[in-house]
Amino acid sequence: MDDFGTDGLTGGEDEDGTHFRALCKDTLFSNKREEGAGGSYGLGKSVLWIFSSFSTVLFRSTLLETQGLGNPRLIGRTELGSHALGPKRAFQGPGWFGEETKQRRGTRAESVWGPAAAEISGALGFQARNDHDTGTSICVVGFKDPTADADLGPVELARATRAALAEYFWPSMALPTRALTARTEAAGQEVEVRPHDADVAPFVTAWESYLRGEVPAKAPLTKPGDMTVVEVPITIPRTHGGEPEVKGRVALVVRLAAKSSEPRAGQVAFFRGPGMVVSYRDRSRLALGMRPFHAVLACGRGRWPRKPTESDLAVESFLRMSEPPAHDRWEPTPRLKAHYRRGYAKALTELSRRVDEALKELLIATHVMGERGPERLQRRFPIGKAGSPGKGRSAFGMSGLDARPQDGAWSFSGAIERKAGEGPWSVQVRLAEVDEAGRRTEEVAIEALSVTVDAEVVVEGSVASVTVPADVRVVPFRGTSAPCSFTGALELELAGRMVAG
Repeated sequence: MDDFGTDGLTGGEDEDGTHFRALCKDTLFSNKREEGAGGSYGLGKSVLWIFSSFSTVLFRSTLLETQGLGNPRLIGRTELGSHALGPKRAFQGPGWFGEETKQRRGTRAESVWGPAAAEISGALGFQARNDHDTGTSICVVGFKDPTADADLGPVELARATRAALAEYFWPSMALPTRALTARTEAAGQEVEVRPHDADVAPFVTAWESYLRGEVPAKAPLTKPGDMTVVEVPITIPRTHGGEPEVKGRVALVVRLAAKSSEPRAGQVAFFRGPGMVVSYRDRSRLALGMRPFHAVLACGRGRWPRKPTESDLAVESFLRMSEPPAHDRWEPTPRLKAHYRRGYAKALTELSRRVDEALKELLIATHVMGERGPERLQRRFPIGKAGSPGKGRSAFGMSGLDARPQDGAWSFSGAIERKAGEGPWSVQVRLAEVDEAGRRTEEVAIEALSVTVDAEVVVEGSVASVTVPADVRVVPFRGTSAPCSFTGALELELAGRMVAG
């Protein structure tokens, strides 16, 4: 594994706050201070040793500034509980590969520099670099994937690595400056990571169009490929240090898809400054009638290409602290609690709710009033308020609605009645959890739905559809949700409609 165009592993053996110390020496610590940084816990580097059969990793680095010691720099580390060198030299913790150096309390292994490091690293299989080709190469000794059922060959491993890089790092790869490029080499073949060829291509297309200034604000989405951008507000609470509340905004870029079966249709990619996707959230079942889409939520410093404002920097800092060590979501964390006053959890909830509301406003098809139809047809479908023709009672009614937790899931029941009209009709049942304010927080998958009449039932995720024959006027139903945690009340949504024919 190699990177290029970086400073290299700069810093002395015991110098705090340096690249060398953070990567090779310190445990559970990161020296990434800038607000736009990615990781901040120091856990990402631990993956290197986890993927080694011998818990051993070697580092070869060409430094931008060597302080007279000469390039390259070579050192290795193996994670051990304890180890011994002979009967009288016992050590606790990691072991080191390097040049033996005498210290006041004995000897230790330190980095090898210059020609000696070049010779040894070449023998270990590292490719040579010139002094202008700065960066670091990492060798994971005895590489294995601890999560895989079987060991992958080099070609399969390279393919899986490219897919993962495209999935999570396409925002920075799509920048006009090409802030990040990546390639793999296996079996003598070098292949560049191309997000346009992966299933994230619709996100990349939308993001590149936004970066070029080609995406209009609050534009209607009428045909597949149409795009628009909406600014979603977010409020950052006051800090314990006295910094005031900040009113910020994030950019939601939405692209209309051709059909819901497209890869990742209905998903929103969330990211901030470093250009790494924190999570993909499936909002395809946010509401009945949602059209298929792909969306990007760019936050903080991630609102390229504009220069970040003070509010962007505040949003960046807030979201960075909201990420757990895995950097795979935004949630209330101990760091948020320690830094911000009350309201930090609400800020995250409100951000999700406002994104959902913006999506619904853009993607639920609007109903346009057509011309007045024949009088006889109006009398057969009297939908509306009581009164004259065309303003009759509602065509559908519901009764007996009930929902309660049972055996780790929701149990619900009720009935819907067709009060007017003729011919076949359909019912849609949808579940979602809502908070104390009645705001929808999470879709709830339906495990099973049964009816006591002769009708066809189809369950997909949080929506169950019932196709009802013309001679049936009332549909009693009973169902259960998939197992879930009870974080709020259940919203049971019913929709009846006539089937055109």
